[in-house]
Parts: sequence; structure tokens; C-alpha cells
Amino acid sequence: ESSAASDVYKRQTFVCGMHERVELRGMKVVVEDGPAIEVRLGCGLRLVDMELEADVIVSGTAAHALEIEGGSFRARTAAVKLGMVDTVTIRSAEFLVPQGVGVSLGMRGAATLEDTRITAKTALHVGMHGEVSVTRGRLEGVIALKTEMHAKVRTRNVQLHGKITRGLHSTVQDVSGEPEE
Repeated sequence: ESSAASDVYKRQTFVCGMHERVELRGMKVVVEDGPAIEVRLGCGLRLVDMELEADVIVSGTAAHALEIEGGSFRARTAAVKLGMVDTVTIRSAEFLVPQGVGVSLGMRGAATLEDTRITAKTALHVGMHGEVSVTRGRLEGVIALKTEMHAKVRTRNVQLHGKITRGLHSTVQDVSGEPEE
């Protein structure tokens, strides 16, 4: 299933349900109340060159995969707020959440962020046992990066502007000077 449009739509929450594979492309959407997109058990969602504005852009738990390619996202509470999710890939996107969390990954979240800019009160939050790789981008906020217990974050050529807070036994490693794998 795929959607494409160039107009601005004011909608209610779009729900990606159990085991669906959905791609949304090139849409401009404003959701006045609630999340723009909710992902549920087993959902695989791909957003390409989207412009979204809502309280929360993407929220949910137990999703299979979330992929964001390009686009701009403005949220009041959180841009991406996921509980347990298998994989998250974000490339060439921009998130603005002045009073909230940019990207928040719950327990055991695995994510790759490339060429992405996140400006938020807390730019990136990595939950317990999460593993995240951030390459070329900018994390900016009062807290640029927050990790929970046993989380692992690797950065390469990333501008961090703000505090870094680490949970028990978590690691944040800058590998900018090392050869790429």
C-alpha cells in the first residue's frame, strides 16, 4: 500500500496495523490532536520525503521496522517515540521538537541514523539495552543524548550540542577517527 500527494492534509491518526507493510511518500500532513502515525505489532513502515506536524509524529510498540528517508518533522511532544521495535533507520531527515524528545527508542531498540538533524529539548533517547549508530548529523538540545542502562551508542562525525547523560553501564563511543567498517 502506498500513498502520494503534494497538498497539505489535516487528518486523524494513521494506523499501521499487525504485519502490514506500508510506504507513505511525499505527503504534507498536519494532525491537530494526537499522533500522526501509530505503529502496532509487526508493522513495517517506510516514510519517504514526508512533511509532518503533530503532537507526536510516530508512536507505538512492538513494531517490526521503521524507515524514514528524507523529510521534515515538527512535533510538540516527540517526533519518534517507540517502545520495543526491531529496527529503525533514519536517513537525511530533520526533526524539530522544541519542548520535547526528538527520537526516543524503547527497550532493545536498534537504530541507524545517518545525515540527520535532531533539535529538541532531548534530541536522542536510547532505552535499556538499545544499540544505536549515528553517522554525520547533528543532535542538539538541553540534552543532546540520553542513554538508559546497558545502552550502546556509536557516533561518527556527529555534532553534539548539549549534555550527554549516561545510564548505568551504558557506553557512548565516538569512532570518528577510526576506519569505517
